[in-house]
Amino acid sequence: MRKSIDDLLTNVEQNLLDDLECKHSELNSEIVNLVQQMEQQASKINQMQSEYTKLTQYPTDLQMYFGMKEIEKATSQAAKYIDDLERDDHFYEKNIQVRILVQIDLNFNQFNKINYTVAVALGAANRTTLVDVEKNELIQEIQISHYSTGVASDGKVLVTSCADKSTNVNLNEMSHTILNGLKASHISLFQGHIYGTIWQESKVSCYKSTGELLWTFKHDDIEIPRGIS
Repeated sequence: MRKSIDDLLTNVEQNLLDDLECKHSELNSEIVNLVQQMEQQASKINQMQSEYTKLTQYPTDLQMYFGMKEIEKATSQAAKYIDDLERDDHFYEKNIQVRILVQIDLNFNQFNKINYTVAVALGAANRTTLVDVEKNELIQEIQISHYSTGVASDGKVLVTSCADKSTNVNLNEMSHTILNGLKASHISLFQGHIYGTIWQESKVSCYKSTGELLWTFKHDDIEIPRGIS
């Protein structure tokens, strides 16, 4: 199993390096072309400056008139070129961003199993139903004191949440604890912490098992988050 994971990660690493090399080459080629174009424009501007210097030394009125017309036309084209570069974001720093997502599917059935999980959350009746997923049998219905929109369980505790407050249920003792600080639309449990989405404010928050807020995350690309896993 370890060797298969190592082989998978090695393959992912190589593919990532190949992709980065390709992206870097494309970006480098764009920069080289841009520099060449700008050098050509700089050469034209130097030529115009030289012609203007000559024109102002011994000009006739007619020569000055036609010469200034040509210089005005050339400078207008150069100014438009620079404006186009700014408009197309060519002057901004170029960065390559890497996002890595690796999914490893492992079968750990030989280890401890969670005997039951939450199958249904009936918010209208303030009731949560526990079902044995192996036997597909009803275990117990838990009555809570508030309407719930989110339910999560790790086999030891069960947490129900809504926009006003949440409830922590100890599945061994079936005791209830109200978590007033935890106000989330949907929730998920991981390593003793509770993660929740607050869709009205487009953010994700992390809480202690006691409901105390640890941190909040918000991003422009996250809009109206619902379920969380």
